[in-house]
Amino acid sequence: MAHYILVIDEGTTSTRTIIFDEKMREVSSFQKKFNQYFPKPGWVEQDAEEIFEKVLESIQGALQKGKIDSKDILAIGITNQRETVVPFERDSGKPLHNAIVWQCRRTTQLSEALKEQGMGKVVHEKTGLFLDPYFSGTKIRWLLENVPQVVNKKTLFGTIDAFLVYKLSGGKFFKTDITNASRTLLFNINNLQYDKELLHLFKVNEEMLPEVVESVDMFGTTSGIDVLPDGIPIMGVMGDQQAALFGHGGVKKGIVKNTYGTGSFLLLNTGDKPQFFDKGILTTIASKIKGKTQYAIEGSIFIVGALIDWLLDIGLLKSFDELNDILSNGIEPDIYFVPAFTGLGAPHWDPYARGGIFGLTRGTKREDIVKGAIYSIALQTEELLRFIKEKCPEISEMRVDGGVAKNDYIMQLQSDMSHIKIIRPVCKESTARGAALLAAIGAGVLQEEEIENCFTVEKVFNPLGNNIKREATYERYLKAVERVKNWEK
Repeated sequence: MAHYILVIDEGTTSTRTIIFDEKMREVSSFQKKFNQYFPKPGWVEQDAEEIFEKVLESIQGALQKGKIDSKDILAIGITNQRETVVPFERDSGKPLHNAIVWQCRRTTQLSEALKEQGMGKVVHEKTGLFLDPYFSGTKIRWLLENVPQVVNKKTLFGTIDAFLVYKLSGGKFFKTDITNASRTLLFNINNLQYDKELLHLFKVNEEMLPEVVESVDMFGTTSGIDVLPDGIPIMGVMGDQQAALFGHGGVKKGIVKNTYGTGSFLLLNTGDKPQFFDKGILTTIASKIKGKTQYAIEGSIFIVGALIDWLLDIGLLKSFDELNDILSNGIEPDIYFVPAFTGLGAPHWDPYARGGIFGLTRGTKREDIVKGAIYSIALQTEELLRFIKEKCPEISEMRVDGGVAKNDYIMQLQSDMSHIKIIRPVCKESTARGAALLAAIGAGVLQEEEIENCFTVEKVFNPLGNNIKREATYERYLKAVERVKNWEK
């Protein structure tokens, strides 16, 4: 009898269910989008109840599409958008307010005020994060100070993974994994516990928060949902970017992956001790399995795949098919594009920066701007890599995934620009695969030491470019970046 691992990949704009067989091969998937709400400029919310409905619909769709009997699901893995917070009622599971999404900037003033109080250093040393609206702690404090119905002993605050565990288990379990906990500003990554000083800072009672367990654990069992029988164990949970690193076989020190999605997230496994950086490089927990904790550093670039969407939206690019035609025309652009539409991520972390295009002349064509924009994807990553290499010079290759990584031209450009080997795996769904591997370990289908062997290569891109020309391009890009910094301050 065949058995399967079911993965819920709950992202920022949609939720997908991907079903893997025992050999970690994808056999079925189904995706459902959900609504985004923008009540004020810079505010981003989601309906958590709608998210759960879409999760159930995606599960049912994947089972039907793959003609899989739900009784043959051996275990469940969950990977999720991180930092997003759901306040909900302990007894009923009913959300008490829309989920506040990781992208939401409503707590900018609170974050700045806490920095002025001198709390930035304390927060960074304990959590590896920075005082920023990005993270969960500021969102929870905002809810407690501005939404009267959440100020209640029966209120629970969970990141999306904990909310889904609660709902899938019929309210019997409320747990989060250590990677998601490490993104809340409430969890001390040195002693691996909720931190009393930080809980006080953000006015949170620990009783409102989920129990923190390892990434492979018994998170709960299904109960009272129509699309799955009772009793299926939820065995693996991990935040999406850590899951992508795990899916790439990133279980050892020195392995680096970059996910080229809407934004870009570069993670480097730093081993069993945290390394602390500045300039927006985050220190985070990569995993904890069987008592062994692995750490990572993370650099975020805000606009990558979203840049291609923007080119399409404003008509500079007519279609995805046209992109390859433009990229393959052999003309090197002399346009320098800084896509700081929502500020600059690492290694700047400048929320006041705004985008700019430099080098325009009367002879500039639409195609030149498009190609300059695509070059900016590789240049942003190269700037981040150079900063990280100052402390971690051993980086010689990078494993990649995400929609943009499917484009051969961009991956070769990245290899040339960064003078680094780029490795693209056969399985492009590294995030879901990471969660599947976790659940498989929990179910006894795999051993942790077998994870690296599960990573199979589709294509390798080796650097071919001219180093002198690469340096000249990079220097001009840096000049353009300096011009857009602090634009709105």
